[in-house]
Amino acid sequence: MSREGAVFRRFCEGTARLWRREWVPVENVSEETFQLAAEVPCALCPLTGQAPQRGAMARLSHRVKLFLPADTPAEDGMRVEVERRGKTLTFVTTGEPACYESHLEITVVREEWA
Repeated sequence: MSREGAVFRRFCEGTARLWRREWVPVENVSEETFQLAAEVPCALCPLTGQAPQRGAMARLSHRVKLFLPADTPAEDGMRVEVERRGKTLTFVTTGEPACYESHLEITVVREEWA
């Protein structure tokens, strides 16, 4: 592990499980999930600059930045379950990860609100 990776892990406040969704043709086409990784150290950070909104629009705009170690398998559209402070939050990634030497940054949105 690089020095930068070790520093990143010190700031992690939870763990993540990463799932990929795939459409599998079985009689009728159905969705299945495949686990990519488990117990991955992670950190969440709210995105700044979001205008405060009310009602349904507030739900749609609830986005956060997810930070993962650089060697984590990550892709657009995967499901991420983050466990921190005794709660489990479920997110969906909304784009390709930004890759850095020490970590990945991915914008995610709460799945139940997507």
